[in-house]
Amino acid sequence: MLQSKRTKLAILASAVSLKALVATCAFSGMVSPAFAVNYIVKGLTGGNSAFGINNSGQAVGLSDQGGIGYATIWNGTSPTYLGTLTGGLYAGARAIDNSGDVVGYSDDSLSNGGNFYATVWNGTTPTMLGLLPGANWSVGLGINNNGQTVGYSNDYGGAGNKDFATIWNGTTPTLLQALPGGDDSVANAINDSGEVAGFSNNRPGGNWVATLWNGPIPTALGMPQGSNVTFAEGINDFDEVAGVSEYTSYEQATIWIGTAPTLLPLLPGAVGSVATAINDLGQVAGTTFYGGGYDVATIWNGMTPSALPGGFGYAYGMND
Repeated sequence: MLQSKRTKLAILASAVSLKALVATCAFSGMVSPAFAVNYIVKGLTGGNSAFGINNSGQAVGLSDQGGIGYATIWNGTSPTYLGTLTGGLYAGARAIDNSGDVVGYSDDSLSNGGNFYATVWNGTTPTMLGLLPGANWSVGLGINNNGQTVGYSNDYGGAGNKDFATIWNGTTPTLLQALPGGDDSVANAINDSGEVAGFSNNRPGGNWVATLWNGPIPTALGMPQGSNVTFAEGINDFDEVAGVSEYTSYEQATIWIGTAPTLLPLLPGAVGSVATAINDLGQVAGTTFYGGGYDVATIWNGMTPSALPGGFGYAYGMND
């Protein structure tokens, strides 16, 4: 399904109700000319969506228990629920670094599900990340191994219902600029060099453009011919970016080397795809769409797509 603001829609829907059961797949192996890979498939208990995984195989995401979303970490296949901010009801985890620190979002006693705040968990202890001046709420989406987190802040500076890509160093937020002329942006992922991948518009109400930030300065990533909307979802430590390009009636997984886009091939019979993560081996994880609601978790080794074991599902995260 084409989405006007992919990550934001997914995260807010997840906080209220869970529509899909997702098994997290941990990927390991060394790349050879044939891209030989070993897969470890983990079925996670607890009624869940898993969005991130680290190199130790710890997975994080959201558990839906009676209509309430709980930020969750899985060590092995058993869930541990992470706490909310003081008095909060809802929380969700989106990414985890290699030391086990988790980033996501939580409400608190004052918002009661109305507003969420970017949150980092050390163990099961949540810490609210600072708000940009005038912002009403925020969401954390990505974390690197140097303690930097990224996401977005809403209504920064009284701008109305706009989102602003944000990076946090510790708990201190810094605005990441939108593309020239733009007024809306989201940061999805950050690598260990501090480079950030996400998307921005380039004029009020304009289409989304996959964006790379080096410091606060944005660079628009190239659009494949015929596409008018792109999103960057993941970035590795070699500055390779994974995401998706949208067309009039379908969307296709895309990688960017520098600013140059390359469309990843579809599995036979597929009607679309999206790439959501890329590891330091250059392997890409995502989802293939077949229509009729049948979607399959997918890995690309180079330009070769393969359906992951388990049938129906989505791949959101990938380790090295």
